[in-house]
Amino acid sequence: TAPYTCGVAVLVARAAPESNFHIHDIRDIVTSNREAQDESMDNMRDIVTSNRKALADLGELQGNVNHKLENLQKSLEQSSENNLPLPDRSDRAFFHVKDIDPEKEEIIGCYYSDKFQLSGYTAKLCVKFDRRDGIVYIGVFMYICLGLDDSLLKWPFWLSYKLLLVHPTD
Repeated sequence: TAPYTCGVAVLVARAAPESNFHIHDIRDIVTSNREAQDESMDNMRDIVTSNRKALADLGELQGNVNHKLENLQKSLEQSSENNLPLPDRSDRAFFHVKDIDPEKEEIIGCYYSDKFQLSGYTAKLCVKFDRRDGIVYIGVFMYICLGLDDSLLKWPFWLSYKLLLVHPTD
């Protein structure tokens, strides 16, 4: 409730011409105004206390967000360590699939390389083995992956590339 200090002056000015207006009436009005001011002060104290608690909660939330961002940064740094380093040339990548016996059933499936950089794009290679009617088919694929510098690259991806499969006995 707002204080009524201005109301006292109005009441006194209006009441002055009347002869039955006494000093104790003014005292009652002043007391009432003080009580209203005290109530307003209590309300303001409650609001300040509530705002302090809200600020403390925000500080705690900010600390949690900072911690999560630090964890995300560490995760991204560890993820980038899995990229295949390429010597001075970012236009070639190699993926060696070892110990493959086409006669064994367990080779059927996909084998993925680690992520690597190719002309600035993050990519990975896949070699897929499939058996149909007793014949083993081999597929070679390149996947474009999310990368840290994607916003700096030209999209859609429009680079010509060649995939080469080298068979050890052919």
